[in-house]
Amino acid sequence: MKAIGKYIDRSIEILFQLILCAILGFLLIGFLTFPSERQTNIYSCQELDLDWYQVLDDGSRIPAEVPGKCDTPKGQTLTLTGILPDTLDAYETPWLCFRSTLQDMTVSIDGELRGTYSTKDTRLWGKNSVSAYYFVRLKPSDRGKEITFSCTTDSKYSGVVRQPYCGTVFGMFLRFAKDNLFEVMSALLLLILSIGTILICGLIHLQLQRKIPLSYLGWTVLLLCIWILSESPLRQFYYKNLSLAGYMTHFAVYFLALPLLLYFDNVQAQRYHKLYRVLLSVEMCYSLFASVLEITGAGDFSLLFNICVILHLLSISCIIFTIIRDIQNHLAGSYNFVIVGFVGFAIAGILQLGMYLQKTVIFHGGFFSVGALFWLAMSVLSALRDYYRLEQENLTNHVKTLKLTRQAMNTLVETIEAKDPYTKGHSTRVAKYSKLLAEKMGLSKEEQNAVYSMGMLHDIGKIGIADTIINKPGKLTSEEYATIKTHTTIGYQILNNMDDIKDIEKAARWHHERYDGKGYPDGLKGEEIPLYARIIAVADMYDAMTSNRSYRQVMPQQAVRDEIQRVKGSQLDPRIANCMLEIIDEDKDYHLRQETPLIPA
Repeated sequence: MKAIGKYIDRSIEILFQLILCAILGFLLIGFLTFPSERQTNIYSCQELDLDWYQVLDDGSRIPAEVPGKCDTPKGQTLTLTGILPDTLDAYETPWLCFRSTLQDMTVSIDGELRGTYSTKDTRLWGKNSVSAYYFVRLKPSDRGKEITFSCTTDSKYSGVVRQPYCGTVFGMFLRFAKDNLFEVMSALLLLILSIGTILICGLIHLQLQRKIPLSYLGWTVLLLCIWILSESPLRQFYYKNLSLAGYMTHFAVYFLALPLLLYFDNVQAQRYHKLYRVLLSVEMCYSLFASVLEITGAGDFSLLFNICVILHLLSISCIIFTIIRDIQNHLAGSYNFVIVGFVGFAIAGILQLGMYLQKTVIFHGGFFSVGALFWLAMSVLSALRDYYRLEQENLTNHVKTLKLTRQAMNTLVETIEAKDPYTKGHSTRVAKYSKLLAEKMGLSKEEQNAVYSMGMLHDIGKIGIADTIINKPGKLTSEEYATIKTHTTIGYQILNNMDDIKDIEKAARWHHERYDGKGYPDGLKGEEIPLYARIIAVADMYDAMTSNRSYRQVMPQQAVRDEIQRVKGSQLDPRIANCMLEIIDEDKDYHLRQETPLIPA
């Protein structure tokens, strides 16, 4: 049963992503290929107030209120007539503008047909023309003549007449822009932010292989932007094909709840996953069903839209319910910023709904834009806070891991040096000198710490060498010397799987290589030897001369300096050797050496 649930979840997510990609692909194809439904020189306008009369079927006329609604059955034509003012020639280029509301329109002046608006030949599906401003150019001679305006639709807007306008092209553009510019600009801003959010979350997901819930909110806001831009009265200025705007309005409304539910399901750590799964399944099934009815013409969007809104309200109610449960159980602290943003968006939505019920056109979608912007900002803050907490947690874990690693390294070093009392402190000193060299060479702090750790464990392979060979007082045989040399490969094998410090095994294997290629175990030469190994080779040789051995005491500083100068370029990397010589010259009081003799002087 659990496996079936996971299969359903995965199918929902994949199908959701395919649907969104299909919607965006359809939008792009529509932008590029759909025929233009624009009319040139369409901008804002001034109100045209005439004494309008409705022409009845018997030819009689009755006064009509414009804007308003006349008693006209669906599918029948409403005809209005009036007398144009005598001041039309006061305009340089007079235009008339009529607002279609899902209506086919015709405009005649003095019996002469001046314009027809219909999208039946350019839309893919649908029963009615898309709402639009329709513009008719006038002549100065049209003043005082009778104008006849007719409109037909099968929708609930039959008989609806919007405010007509007249004026110059520039004046009409300013009027429309003033009424709708805020919603369009805010929606465009949200469009950029939502796409940016989706792309950034996608890159983070690819990099970290970790799901980022914020991407679902990005999709939610993107669909909201598509709805606002596609529903705006200004849409015919940026949509070449107005029918495409209508289709995108429907798709955005249908599928809006899907990313919203996925977002809260992930933000709430899937505590209410079964509930969200049911809601997602219902929303997706109905959205696909409604889309098919819309495309085939078997359903009316106004009725489908009402059911869609009811389902969306149900989903939002369930989200509010889960938030209240989390607050009661003290689980909401992890996403309290998201809750604040959601509340702000809900308030904006209520204000928007109030304006819709009052039939207010100004700021159509504007409150939604402001609310979505606030919600997105709060959610980004929440994501940044979560990222900061994760970084702090990773830093704490890293410090703990580093501390454990240091302790383990010290234990290993003590184990190594317990085998040979004459080399006690050797690994620590080599690590110290290696870090000084790295600093002198200008390496980063991270690289300095890495070379210090490598210096601590460069002789780890001696654990695998018998004590009798390591502590042999006399000269080693060739077989015993060959065995001693294997501590480099043994150390490499021990450290090869240590991931905390990158390349730590290389220093253990190659710190006895010579710059002239005569070292062991692989006979590497020059730059073939890893940098860290070359640094440790210099530090190792320096400590060998500046510490006590069973056969001698610490060498004089000048003798140490002369020996490093002598083997520079043959045994040692000349650049690193020069850095060691600089360190020696700076150490006037010869502090860099073994402090306490291990054997009597």
